[in-house]
Amino acid sequence: MSDFLKKVAAKKAAKQPAKPSVRKDSERLMAHLQKNNKTPGAPAYVSALDRSDSGLSIQKAIAYAAGYRPPGMDDAINLSERLKAVYGAFYPVGQNPNSLVVPTSAYHLPVEENGRDIPGARDIRKEVAQRIAAQKGIDPDELVYAEKKGDDLARKALSTLSDIAGGSTVAPPVLGDLIDLQRNLEAFSKAGAQNITLPANGRQQFPKLTGGSTAYFVGEDPPSPGVTESQQTTGTLNLEAKTLAVRTPMTNQLLRFSDQSIDAMVRLDMARQAGLRADLSMLQGTGGTEMKGLITYASAASWTQGTDKILAYTVTSNKFQPEDAAGMHAVLPDEVEPNAWIMRRDMWGKIRNRRADAVSAADGKGPFVFDLIRSAADPGVTELDGNKVVWSSQVSNTRGSGAQTYILLGYFPDWIVGRLGLMEFLSDPYTYAQQLQTIVQCWQYIDAGARHPASFCLADAVGIS
Repeated sequence: MSDFLKKVAAKKAAKQPAKPSVRKDSERLMAHLQKNNKTPGAPAYVSALDRSDSGLSIQKAIAYAAGYRPPGMDDAINLSERLKAVYGAFYPVGQNPNSLVVPTSAYHLPVEENGRDIPGARDIRKEVAQRIAAQKGIDPDELVYAEKKGDDLARKALSTLSDIAGGSTVAPPVLGDLIDLQRNLEAFSKAGAQNITLPANGRQQFPKLTGGSTAYFVGEDPPSPGVTESQQTTGTLNLEAKTLAVRTPMTNQLLRFSDQSIDAMVRLDMARQAGLRADLSMLQGTGGTEMKGLITYASAASWTQGTDKILAYTVTSNKFQPEDAAGMHAVLPDEVEPNAWIMRRDMWGKIRNRRADAVSAADGKGPFVFDLIRSAADPGVTELDGNKVVWSSQVSNTRGSGAQTYILLGYFPDWIVGRLGLMEFLSDPYTYAQQLQTIVQCWQYIDAGARHPASFCLADAVGIS
């Protein structure tokens, strides 16, 4: 480029106002987006709900359901009404006008019904996902929008919206993904169970092949018999939403004056208790109003083609020994590669500490039989026979003689858990009114089942010794 053209370009650039740099600080970007919320083209999900004084928290949901209206609840109420309008026609949710419906997992909000989009469901799911993402940092769409605007985000007064201008003293908004937290507390999800979104009507059917055809060799000679007819057999796994509920009393003072630490406590406890109850049902539930537990499925001692039952394995003298790990593996169908065990933690401790005899019979003073070269400096082992061990206190210790347990080995992605990503809150201020307490109840919908029960092997009546 010639010197003349360089001078012309420099003069032109000098006339253009310098584009301010866009800070990547999430609170500054949030402040900018809130300020421009009504600007055409601004992301629809940016709203007052994203401010730290109006986060959609479990605590505020409980308070609203109990008859209070904490500051900054307008957007939460609006979102609840939209969730009721979108899903109420398909699913028994939001029928009580005084309840508050909150999203517990963006991933498990259904968007289709019978192959057709549920009107408004995709927008709501995107909005919820983006709000949750904004809690962990600025959403990429927000950053793109702010960069296009090119405003100077640095020109801000002291406020709660900027970390370096006082905002670091204010707690962030709370919009947790409760189902993710709950899944982390469930043994089946830890073991690799497949989590799916239940359709809006709460029913999901999975067709499956339960028996194959038969193949034959046929000779050329006319007397040779022809091919014998055979036919495949099929079945279905039907998931129908079960109601999982939590009901607890809380003092009115706690609902009015508690801070976010109480919200975290309530949220964690609700997820933990619901997760434990769901696990118990998935392990040994009787069906009906609850899920049918895996160990209650019909069983068979061995597998043959067409066997769609959980496979039962018997340990010798009710004591789990090294050969039993391979023995349970051998019972499974050829095409099944197990990925995890489920057992009690104390049972796993006994297995890890099992020792061979040294000098006399049954003295248990020899080397560790499940980990021969273990040393005191080695980290805790979490695998048995190459598969992950998941422990849970929900596994019964009253089997067999009344003081025994069971051990499960299987391919857990064949266990399917269906969820609806909504939770509904309702309150009862009357039962304990004299004690100035409000009963808060919440419920969600879940079901689970085995696509192929033969993908699992059960060793029952095992002694914890």
